[in-house]
Amino acid sequence: MPNEIVKTSIASFLQKIFLNLSSFIITIVLSRMLTVSEFGIFSLVNAIIFFLIIFFSIGIQASMARFLSLSDDREYRHSVLAKGLGVLLPWVVLCTGIYLIFYAPIIDFIFPEGELKNFTLIIYAIALIEVVRLFIEKASHGISRLGIAAEQSAYTSLLLVLLLVSAAYIYSSAESVLYAKIIALALPIPFALTKLILEFKKSLNADAPHEPSTLTIVSYGIPLSLIFLADYGFLQLPLIFLGSYLDPSAVGLYSISILTYVRLLIVPRAIGNGLAPHMARMNHDQNWFSLLEKGVLFALIFSIPIVIIGCTEGGELLALIFGEKYREAKDIFLLLSLFYLMSSLLGVINPILDFSGRAKIRAFGVSVGSVINILLNILWIPKYGIYGAAIATLVGYFIFFIIVIVNLKSQAISAIILSRPIHKLLFLCSMLLVIFFIFRAIFPSISFLILLIILSLIYPILLICSGIVSKSDFRTIFKN
Repeated sequence: MPNEIVKTSIASFLQKIFLNLSSFIITIVLSRMLTVSEFGIFSLVNAIIFFLIIFFSIGIQASMARFLSLSDDREYRHSVLAKGLGVLLPWVVLCTGIYLIFYAPIIDFIFPEGELKNFTLIIYAIALIEVVRLFIEKASHGISRLGIAAEQSAYTSLLLVLLLVSAAYIYSSAESVLYAKIIALALPIPFALTKLILEFKKSLNADAPHEPSTLTIVSYGIPLSLIFLADYGFLQLPLIFLGSYLDPSAVGLYSISILTYVRLLIVPRAIGNGLAPHMARMNHDQNWFSLLEKGVLFALIFSIPIVIIGCTEGGELLALIFGEKYREAKDIFLLLSLFYLMSSLLGVINPILDFSGRAKIRAFGVSVGSVINILLNILWIPKYGIYGAAIATLVGYFIFFIIVIVNLKSQAISAIILSRPIHKLLFLCSMLLVIFFIFRAIFPSISFLILLIILSLIYPILLICSGIVSKSDFRTIFKN
């Protein structure tokens, strides 16, 4: 890939991995220090926070990022920024009033046993801080300065691990952990915001497209907001249904499974984020399709081994990382591995669609899939429990996946389907899977260890020897 795309991808990867790694560490520690029920309450509070972030943001930050990416001109950037913030700030004030009035009666209706009544101000504070963090992330992405967001994430990650783990160790409650989260998220913001302001003050002159109106920014943000809301329907709303129909323990088991896969999407999303700002300025020519093909290839190189582990040794992995009490979620983990595979592919494709002005396709697909997922959750969770939630997610996400794929240009679909490197990769993974099953039949007691050896040692070597990736690809990545 071109050097500037690799740099942007790596910055995006660093920004994502800092938060995902710290979040993963925190999840491991909390799952072991807290009971499954208390961990479920922690997950429910975070699900509510994610909804508020979407409601407070209405896609404005992501919309600004798209228009900022179209030009480096200083005056153009300032105009986009002023128009976007001119809508976002009053909207947040309005949402604050709505939240404070309606939170208590809604929570009493959904969770009549009252586990979440005492979290009103904690939830609001974290949601507001996350809105500011999202603005910094998206603005730095739009001007191709994701290093700012990466640095903010690095400091935030360190503080999250130190403060949340300490709170869990000393107080052993979800409430204390959430108070610690407020401090950890807020402290790095002034430093990141200062650096972002300095970037916008730089005197840059370049060709600028016609400046978007405030209505244009808002109207482009609305589909993006619907996308985030529909994503919420896939990832977080099932936790709300599980908490309402069942109990916090079911929430804890399901959230461990789905959120583990979500955190492992960092590489596909980093690839998509790296490609998106640069492909937004390109015509749909052979080079555009070639970049898409390579992006999908690299996403599959990372995600297929994870799918293999989830389908074969998911129970061992959950018990090893989160504790023996989560082994019973192995079947849910297996089912959701298919969700992860589809998410990995869309992790590359979706940012490219967003930055290319085709967010409406993604918005339509994820909205339809999410509505189906929600309806199936309502029907199946009371009857099948957490299995109903997992199957509903798979059905809804498959519909979303199909809608996005069929709306790609035929040349893009052909580039992916006919790609020789992708064919080689699928064949290689199939052979390694056959080898694993042979060894598992002979040495069943150490099958998990055998699989880890195959995927961590043999797999990378065969990737290079087969020509699927080259040494120059690795040299470019490590150099940057």
